[in-house]
Amino acid sequence: MERREHLEWAKKRALEQTNSIMMWASFSSDMSKHDGLRDHIGFGLLPTIDLNNTGAVKKFIDGFN
Repeated sequence: MERREHLEWAKKRALEQTNSIMMWASFSSDMSKHDGLRDHIGFGLLPTIDLNNTGAVKKFIDGFN
């Protein structure tokens, strides 16, 4: 799967989850499965978001490119 396709797939699966913790778990797991996304610089920003805030997690995931 191409990088962009994998990223969109990971985002879609994450945003289907019912809570922010599960969203993040799904997204980070799926991202780690692709060589071109495993070390995405955006993961360094994780400490700046509240994982208990569903809106913030959705915005964070949706902002990945």
